[in-house]
Amino acid sequence: MSALLARFCRDEDGAVAMVLAVALPSVIGMASLVIDGSNLRLSQSRLQYAVDSASLGAVQALPDSATAISRAVSLVAQNLPSHYGRVTTEADVEVGTYDTGTKTFTAGGTQPNAVKVTAQRSVAHGNPIPAYFAWIFGHRSFETRAASAAVVSVTSGGSPRACLYALDAVNPGIDARGSVSVNATCGVQLSSYIATSGSAGNYNGQICQSVADNGARGNFNPGRPRACTLQGDPFGLKVDMSGMSCQAFPNSLTSIIPGCYTGTIPNKNNYTFQPGIYFFKGATIDVGGNNALNIAGNGVTLAFDTSSTIKTRGSGTLNLNITAPTSGPYQGFSIVGSPSLELHGNSNFNTQGSIYMPASDVHQAGNTDFRADVLIVKTLDLRGNVQIDLRGTQTSRQPQSNVQRVFGLI
Repeated sequence: MSALLARFCRDEDGAVAMVLAVALPSVIGMASLVIDGSNLRLSQSRLQYAVDSASLGAVQALPDSATAISRAVSLVAQNLPSHYGRVTTEADVEVGTYDTGTKTFTAGGTQPNAVKVTAQRSVAHGNPIPAYFAWIFGHRSFETRAASAAVVSVTSGGSPRACLYALDAVNPGIDARGSVSVNATCGVQLSSYIATSGSAGNYNGQICQSVADNGARGNFNPGRPRACTLQGDPFGLKVDMSGMSCQAFPNSLTSIIPGCYTGTIPNKNNYTFQPGIYFFKGATIDVGGNNALNIAGNGVTLAFDTSSTIKTRGSGTLNLNITAPTSGPYQGFSIVGSPSLELHGNSNFNTQGSIYMPASDVHQAGNTDFRADVLIVKTLDLRGNVQIDLRGTQTSRQPQSNVQRVFGLI
């Protein structure tokens, strides 16, 4: 008997099975945490981006509530994979009033200024998130939801008296040398002064600056720069992206829909932007070598934060051909915000609308062409064959409102 017991104690057959039986629940639990948890977080992130884009796009349709609701549902669907199902229905979109003081949203109202969009993957919607390992612990699926609202707020501002503004009060508003041509017959206002050297170029349009004639060189028509009563920033437009959730720019597509984007925009492609507002947060456009980037669109506003960069180098070519929207919060504006802007290659900024970059130091060299209705910058540093043509056809147009996202997950 003792020999049998001793042999039994020495026998290790089946030990792995026993260890595996003890460890298996922990292994499955870890797999559930990693795989099912990651899948849940991915779904939540995608829902949040979709409702952010939808609320920002839908609020532009106000006061037309029906259009705002249908646009929100459509934008959510466009920004999500088809297997997510119908995460947002018309009942998930609310038009109402957002109180910026109390930071509360109230559905309804006679003068709505906000749109709230909710998306969810749930049993009730028939699209829950499937569980891959958690079913062992009794969880067949998971649910998640996201919500976002955007508000149209009234901004300050008046009608501009000129079509070119450089707002830096210390450094030269225009610092030019080379074959520079500035055509702004609708007027130029410099919060400082114009500085020129060498072949200083031609300037069509009365230049009003903060000091008397400082002896700048160039051909001035109808007359030399003079001290004037200046208006300053005629719009006071705010571009706030602090709470936005943005996705990487979809470089595999050529037809782009409105939303918030980040990262690098490929420097050789042809893009068509669908009508709407495009927010760029920490985005980079850097066109070098022999590459050419072409962006076109009607009814489009490009909004950049201060961490975004637009740059051309060498023989790189950037062609921008966009028409500003004729209604909505950025009516008449093709570009808003204050990106870093350095154009040293071949660039053509052709916009039917105004460009509002009040904190941007714009550097232009090489063969660059700027065409717009009204141009507002901090400074203009012009070198080489630079041409700026400002039509001033929309100088009476002023921003009526500003769009911002006001809250996310609820």
